[in-house]
Amino acid sequence: MRRVGFYILPPGRRSMKTLLSSRKVLIQSLRNPGHRYFQGAPTRQQAKAIFWDRLKQNTRSFWKTAPSETELVVRLLNDTEIHVVGLDKPQRIEG
Repeated sequence: MRRVGFYILPPGRRSMKTLLSSRKVLIQSLRNPGHRYFQGAPTRQQAKAIFWDRLKQNTRSFWKTAPSETELVVRLLNDTEIHVVGLDKPQRIEG
């Protein structure tokens, strides 16, 4: 199996970049149990508006527990966590 270092997506508007990146995170999280994955945007509010509802909808059948609305975390049955974060405060994803 060939490992890919970078995914190249078309830069134009309405070119499904967000959809493709969300699907890649979901597929990787299901294939690799026990890891943490992050979906981010410039601010937490933007990240929540862009990713949160779609993430909950796409992962509903894989939930270990109900998603954390305050932390914006979905925990899956395979012990994987998917976090939705704003990149304006690096402390949110450190550690």
